[in-house]
Amino acid sequence: MPKRKISPQKQVDVPASKKKVFSIFEKKMPIQKTGTWYCDDKIWVFTHFDVEAKEKVAGFDLDHTLIRPTNGATHPRHDLDWEFCFDNVTEELKKLYDNGYKLILFTNQKGISSKKNTNINLKNRIENIVEKINLPLQVFISTGHPKYRKPSKGMWELLCEMYNDNIPINLSNSFYVGDGAGRLGEPILPKKDFSDSDRLFSLNVGIIFKTPEEFFKKTKYTGGYFDALFNPKIFFDRKLPLLVPENAEIISSEPEIVLLVGITGSGKSFFASKYLDVNNYHIISDSKKLKGNIFQNPLNVIEGFLNDGKNIVIDEGNLEKSTRKFWIDIAKKLKINIRCFYFDLYVYHCCHNMAYKQIIDECKYDPSTKSLVKRSQKILQPPTYEEGFKEIVKVNFLPHFENKEYANIYKSFLPL
Repeated sequence: MPKRKISPQKQVDVPASKKKVFSIFEKKMPIQKTGTWYCDDKIWVFTHFDVEAKEKVAGFDLDHTLIRPTNGATHPRHDLDWEFCFDNVTEELKKLYDNGYKLILFTNQKGISSKKNTNINLKNRIENIVEKINLPLQVFISTGHPKYRKPSKGMWELLCEMYNDNIPINLSNSFYVGDGAGRLGEPILPKKDFSDSDRLFSLNVGIIFKTPEEFFKKTKYTGGYFDALFNPKIFFDRKLPLLVPENAEIISSEPEIVLLVGITGSGKSFFASKYLDVNNYHIISDSKKLKGNIFQNPLNVIEGFLNDGKNIVIDEGNLEKSTRKFWIDIAKKLKINIRCFYFDLYVYHCCHNMAYKQIIDECKYDPSTKSLVKRSQKILQPPTYEEGFKEIVKVNFLPHFENKEYANIYKSFLPL
């Protein structure tokens, strides 16, 4: 099949912010335009002018796979603070290029969105690296959004859909090299890997994975790997009932308040909308407005819904006993039952759920989501019967998907 040049993509120039004080490490360098840039708030793509669409892809991570800071640090100080990790990097890449591979870098650069390192102009840095390698490369850069951040396969899908001129990629003849393998650190590594995102990215895509040492030094790693923080494949192999105890009822024929308890991302709102909203339950998901309204007494509001034939669902975290006591006291005053539905979900499963919701645009991207989930886990006080609940029902998370595409996203490894 004849090789085809990649069609040039729209170039979006992001102006560098002006600094009042310059870093002592900052260096000026001329930018040699060797390709085009596409940039939005989720993904940046650099395409060398001579890149061609091909059936075989040799993919590489960037930092600590091809390059590293010159002083042995983890993070660079300025644009030119880098060196090749191995003496034969350019030689091995040239061999791949001569053997018909398309050379692509897939790199997570969350610092773009967080603006942590203002001394680095990533565009200058990438173009300088490509110039030194002196081969046609394409570079996909995730700025932090989980749709494109490894191990999500969003960058690979974008390559297939828009950046390979509709030439199908042969997965069996393609591979990916990265240092985020999840190695435990023995017997040849001084310490365990910082992440397993590169290996999980390869698993998501369905291509061969190699570590930098394996590819450039031909050194086979024989040690172990740490488990993924959350493995959706194992989750779906488990057959769990929706409720525990299994004979518990979701709907009550008696007036009641249902209190949902669970950390961020545990599936409370999904459960409420799927099982309770359609069955004469009024869902309250922002009780602060109700409690803070000086013109309304929460007790009277709840009583009004009950008089209209609707039971009440409090769809919030309700993580602490003091928060739950407010609703338990109202139930006592109204002389109605109050039940607790407890969503006891593993913290990284919740992080997976939140990443999924952001990928399908069910909620807005927030770079602090993982911190929010972990913070809610720390303050969680599991519910007890001593608090005054008539019943405490554990709810297992059983997802439902609108289409096959959403199901495939959920069943893949996502950034945690």
